[in-house]
Amino acid sequence: MLTPTSQSCEPQDRADAAPAPLHVELCREYRFESAHRLPLVPPGHRCARLHGHSYKVEIVIAGPVNEQTGWLIDFYEMDSIVTPLIEALDHRTLNDIEELENPTCERLCHWLWKRLCGPLPQIHMVTVWETVDARCSYRGEVAPGQKRHG
Repeated sequence: MLTPTSQSCEPQDRADAAPAPLHVELCREYRFESAHRLPLVPPGHRCARLHGHSYKVEIVIAGPVNEQTGWLIDFYEMDSIVTPLIEALDHRTLNDIEELENPTCERLCHWLWKRLCGPLPQIHMVTVWETVDARCSYRGEVAPGQKRHG
Protein backbone atom coordinates (compact mmCIF):
# COMPACT_ATOMS: atom_id res chain seq x y z
CA MET A 1 0.00 0.00 0.00
CA LEU A 2 1.31 3.41 -0.88
CA THR A 3 1.44 5.93 1.90
CA PRO A 4 1.67 9.68 1.39
CA THR A 5 5.43 9.51 2.04
CA SER A 6 6.15 6.48 -0.16
CA GLN A 7 7.15 6.72 -3.80
CA SER A 8 5.71 4.68 -6.64
CA CYS A 9 8.16 3.01 -9.04
CA GLU A 10 5.80 3.82 -11.90
CA PRO A 11 6.59 6.93 -13.96
CA GLN A 12 4.20 9.77 -13.35
CA ASP A 13 1.68 10.06 -16.19
CA ARG A 14 0.71 13.45 -17.50
CA ALA A 15 -3.01 14.07 -17.20
CA ASP A 16 -3.36 14.55 -20.98
CA ALA A 17 -1.26 11.50 -22.00
CA ALA A 18 -2.58 7.98 -22.43
CA PRO A 19 -0.87 5.51 -20.12
CA ALA A 20 1.93 3.57 -21.78
CA PRO A 21 1.28 -0.14 -22.20
CA LEU A 22 2.86 -2.41 -19.62
CA HIS A 23 5.88 -4.19 -21.15
CA VAL A 24 7.10 -7.43 -19.56
CA GLU A 25 9.52 -10.28 -20.05
CA LEU A 26 7.97 -13.69 -19.51
CA CYS A 27 10.14 -16.75 -18.88
CA ARG A 28 9.16 -20.41 -19.08
CA GLU A 29 11.42 -23.38 -18.27
CA TYR A 30 11.50 -26.75 -19.99
CA ARG A 31 13.66 -29.81 -19.31
CA PHE A 32 14.88 -32.79 -21.29
CA GLU A 33 17.50 -35.53 -21.17
CA SER A 34 19.75 -36.18 -24.16
CA ALA A 35 23.08 -37.62 -25.18
CA HIS A 36 25.61 -36.09 -27.54
CA ARG A 37 29.23 -36.05 -28.52
CA LEU A 38 31.20 -33.18 -29.97
CA PRO A 39 32.87 -34.38 -33.17
CA LEU A 40 35.00 -31.27 -33.78
CA VAL A 41 36.90 -31.06 -30.49
CA PRO A 42 40.65 -31.83 -30.40
CA PRO A 43 41.73 -35.49 -30.19
CA GLY A 44 41.46 -36.84 -26.66
CA HIS A 45 38.93 -34.22 -25.51
CA ARG A 46 36.45 -35.81 -23.10
CA CYS A 47 33.44 -34.35 -24.94
CA ALA A 48 34.36 -36.36 -28.04
CA ARG A 49 32.95 -39.38 -26.21
CA LEU A 50 29.20 -39.98 -26.12
CA HIS A 51 27.77 -38.57 -22.87
CA GLY A 52 24.49 -37.19 -21.58
CA HIS A 53 23.09 -34.10 -19.93
CA SER A 54 19.96 -33.09 -18.07
CA TYR A 55 19.19 -29.94 -20.03
CA LYS A 56 17.14 -26.99 -18.88
CA VAL A 57 15.82 -24.55 -21.47
CA GLU A 58 14.51 -21.08 -20.65
CA ILE A 59 12.42 -19.31 -23.27
CA VAL A 60 11.94 -15.59 -22.67
CA ILE A 61 9.40 -13.57 -24.59
CA ALA A 62 8.94 -9.83 -24.26
CA GLY A 63 6.30 -7.32 -25.21
CA PRO A 64 3.27 -5.38 -24.13
CA VAL A 65 0.60 -6.86 -21.91
CA ASN A 66 -2.74 -7.18 -23.67
CA GLU A 67 -5.14 -4.83 -21.88
CA GLN A 68 -8.10 -7.20 -22.32
CA THR A 69 -6.48 -10.48 -21.23
CA GLY A 70 -3.99 -9.03 -18.75
CA TRP A 71 -1.14 -11.16 -20.11
CA LEU A 72 1.49 -11.15 -22.84
CA ILE A 73 0.72 -14.74 -23.83
CA ASP A 74 -1.15 -17.63 -22.28
CA PHE A 75 1.42 -20.10 -20.86
CA TYR A 76 -0.63 -22.90 -22.42
CA GLU A 77 -0.21 -21.33 -25.87
CA MET A 78 3.52 -20.98 -25.28
CA ASP A 79 3.71 -24.64 -24.19
CA SER A 80 1.88 -25.77 -27.32
CA ILE A 81 4.62 -24.11 -29.41
CA VAL A 82 7.70 -25.12 -27.37
CA THR A 83 6.81 -28.61 -26.10
CA PRO A 84 6.97 -30.37 -29.50
CA LEU A 85 10.56 -29.15 -29.91
CA ILE A 86 11.50 -30.30 -26.41
CA GLU A 87 9.93 -33.69 -27.15
CA ALA A 88 11.97 -33.92 -30.37
CA LEU A 89 15.15 -33.54 -28.27
CA ASP A 90 14.19 -35.62 -25.24
CA HIS A 91 15.93 -39.00 -24.84
CA ARG A 92 17.65 -38.65 -28.20
CA THR A 93 21.21 -38.51 -29.41
CA LEU A 94 21.39 -34.87 -30.47
CA ASN A 95 23.99 -35.62 -33.20
CA ASP A 96 21.27 -37.56 -35.07
CA ILE A 97 19.03 -34.49 -35.38
CA GLU A 98 19.31 -32.44 -38.56
CA GLU A 99 21.39 -29.26 -38.03
CA LEU A 100 22.71 -30.60 -34.69
CA GLU A 101 25.48 -32.80 -36.01
CA ASN A 102 27.89 -30.76 -33.81
CA PRO A 103 25.48 -30.17 -30.89
CA THR A 104 27.24 -27.61 -28.76
CA CYS A 105 25.21 -25.62 -26.27
CA GLU A 106 25.57 -22.60 -28.56
CA ARG A 107 24.23 -24.45 -31.58
CA LEU A 108 21.37 -25.90 -29.57
CA CYS A 109 20.34 -22.36 -28.54
CA HIS A 110 20.36 -21.26 -32.17
CA TRP A 111 18.51 -24.42 -33.31
CA LEU A 112 15.69 -23.68 -30.84
CA TRP A 113 15.61 -19.96 -31.73
CA LYS A 114 15.24 -20.66 -35.45
CA ARG A 115 12.26 -22.92 -34.80
CA LEU A 116 10.57 -20.60 -32.32
CA CYS A 117 10.99 -17.14 -33.86
CA GLY A 118 8.25 -17.74 -36.46
CA PRO A 119 5.46 -19.14 -34.28
CA LEU A 120 6.57 -17.10 -31.24
CA PRO A 121 7.41 -13.64 -32.64
CA GLN A 122 7.72 -12.11 -29.16
CA ILE A 123 10.77 -14.31 -28.47
CA HIS A 124 13.50 -12.35 -26.72
CA MET A 125 16.01 -14.95 -25.55
CA VAL A 126 16.71 -18.68 -25.46
CA THR A 127 18.97 -20.04 -22.72
CA VAL A 128 20.14 -23.64 -22.65
CA TRP A 129 21.60 -24.98 -19.42
CA GLU A 130 23.83 -27.96 -20.21
CA THR A 131 24.74 -28.47 -16.56
CA VAL A 132 23.70 -26.71 -13.35
CA ASP A 133 26.53 -24.22 -13.76
CA ALA A 134 27.06 -23.95 -17.53
CA ARG A 135 24.66 -22.24 -19.91
CA CYS A 136 24.43 -20.32 -23.18
CA SER A 137 21.96 -17.57 -24.09
CA TYR A 138 21.02 -16.42 -27.58
CA ARG A 139 19.04 -13.29 -28.48
CA GLY A 140 18.97 -13.48 -32.27
CA GLU A 141 21.11 -11.78 -34.83
CA VAL A 142 21.90 -8.08 -34.84
CA ALA A 143 22.49 -6.52 -38.25
CA PRO A 144 25.92 -4.92 -38.77
CA GLY A 145 25.95 -1.34 -37.51
CA GLN A 146 22.85 -1.83 -35.33
CA LYS A 147 22.69 -2.01 -31.55
CA ARG A 148 20.69 -4.56 -29.59
CA HIS A 149 17.66 -3.12 -27.82
CA GLY A 150 16.59 -4.18 -24.36
